[in-house]
Amino acid sequence: MHNDPDDLNEYYMNRNMIARYLESLGLSPDPTFHKYDSYAINSTGSAESLESNLAQLSGVIDVGVLENYTGAEITKYGVTIDAHSVAICISGGVDTEIASVIYSRKDIGCGTTGDYQVSYIDTNHANAVYTYFIIRPVSTNFYVKVTFFTSGISDEEKAAINR
Repeated sequence: MHNDPDDLNEYYMNRNMIARYLESLGLSPDPTFHKYDSYAINSTGSAESLESNLAQLSGVIDVGVLENYTGAEITKYGVTIDAHSVAICISGGVDTEIASVIYSRKDIGCGTTGDYQVSYIDTNHANAVYTYFIIRPVSTNFYVKVTFFTSGISDEEKAAINR
């Protein structure tokens, strides 16, 4: 691993995704899987802070945050991110709670990228409405074809694999 922040972001995003998957199966991941979240949870203004706070919301299955701190549009992992913006891809969670976390953890002047809108109403400031753009992933079916190359597998094992 390099010390490039993008490499570190990807590394910890993958660790957190694996931890949440293990938990969904009823397994307990190594406690260090969530160590990164705990360091960022109390901060503001960073992609890590956004991700760790969004991950804590009820109903969130997975979340990833990519950041573009340059003055030009860039593409990361197939996602085009506007200049000085973040791209938040989140599966699950309630729109108003997501917007509240973005409002409280994102720096002023940082844009958001996506095709789905969530809004936060600031009741302390004349009910000002802040609209954020996020990415909501969609389920995609995929199929796997298994070809058996050995005669050492029983019909029962083949049937189990095909299920």
